[in-house]
Amino acid sequence: MVQRPCENFVMNGENLPISESPVRDLGILVSNNLNFMPHIEKASAESCRKIGLFLRFFKVRDTDFLLRMYIAYIRPILEYATPVWSPSSIGGIKLAEKLQRLFTERISAVSHLNYPQRLAALGFASMEYRRIIFDLVELFKIVNELSVLKFEDYFQWKPRSFERRPNNKQIFLHTLNSNLARNFFRHRSAKIWNHLPQNIVDSPNAEIFKIRLRQIDLSEFLICFPDSYYE
Repeated sequence: MVQRPCENFVMNGENLPISESPVRDLGILVSNNLNFMPHIEKASAESCRKIGLFLRFFKVRDTDFLLRMYIAYIRPILEYATPVWSPSSIGGIKLAEKLQRLFTERISAVSHLNYPQRLAALGFASMEYRRIIFDLVELFKIVNELSVLKFEDYFQWKPRSFERRPNNKQIFLHTLNSNLARNFFRHRSAKIWNHLPQNIVDSPNAEIFKIRLRQIDLSEFLICFPDSYYE
């Protein structure tokens, strides 16, 4: 595929320089073709270093301790601002999942199981599944004016009709010709939102929305898990 040349952007009459290296914006690395693989690689490497330090300095291998350490110190690095950079390629999704997959192998109580089985035994969800939840929670906040982002700047409601729909708060999905645009937050989150039951989109606040999301299965919207993770 031929890569389109970068557009020239002008500010105060001066052409802005084009960076060949990833640029950091609010802690997120992005390449000049809007690829977030540099961010995923950096977050994975940083998390791996931290896990190495913890395992070196703490001899405790108790399952509860390891899980608490992972949830408190590692997972936030891997999940910072996921609605912005959530990957759509199989390679990106597997890389974003790799650290959790390898970490759970270090837990002796479940090390004999394959990855999906380890997650089930530990009560964990895959990172890919958790990113779907983060997308939907962020969209819920936008819909209900709980975010600095304004709904009308990114979305529009689908006209009401007599067609049967899972809920009556349908977001209009524009026809897109670009795979890149299809993976933007506003498209991928709205696509799943339109499939949510009425009682979930009508949740009175974000906390109840999250609780109700746990009561349904969103696995049909996963791209990789679990088929790509059996070992």
